[in-house]
Amino acid sequence: MVGALILAPTVNLFAPNTLQFTGVSATSEKAIQLHWASNSNEVYEIDEADALAGNPDGTTAWNQLYLDYPSHGTNTFIADCGNYDLSPEIPHPKLSPVRFYRVMLVEANTSASNPTVAVISPTNGAVLANKVTLQVSAASDQILSEVKLYIDGEEQWASYAMAAIL
Repeated sequence: MVGALILAPTVNLFAPNTLQFTGVSATSEKAIQLHWASNSNEVYEIDEADALAGNPDGTTAWNQLYLDYPSHGTNTFIADCGNYDLSPEIPHPKLSPVRFYRVMLVEANTSASNPTVAVISPTNGAVLANKVTLQVSAASDQILSEVKLYIDGEEQWASYAMAAIL
């Protein structure tokens, strides 16, 4: 990918500290991974743009790449692999000469009880090859409206079997 990468952190007033990027990397598929210092129970919006100040009035046309992206605790990361489910779709960054990012803290989970998530199988230390089936447990004393799985910062879309279970 030839071009520029600019990160534009934006934080709402309730943030306990300023959003700070700790790293940027590219995967072997040329997806961009953004890493930042975070706090538990925060929720982010990640936007992308292919040009800065490209609108007639000099503003930037930001495209919502991910909404309601959860914090990973003290260190959070996400992979930009494009988003083909949106209209208009956002192509993979390897198909764009430049990509600019904006990460915004949109809310904090203030619930007294947080959901728990556990990977049931495969277990730690398992050697994996080919297709792998994951078994994940999520529980809360609140209603879970949606469960998403991210691997290396990339959202994994539910299979028909998983969608039927949810």
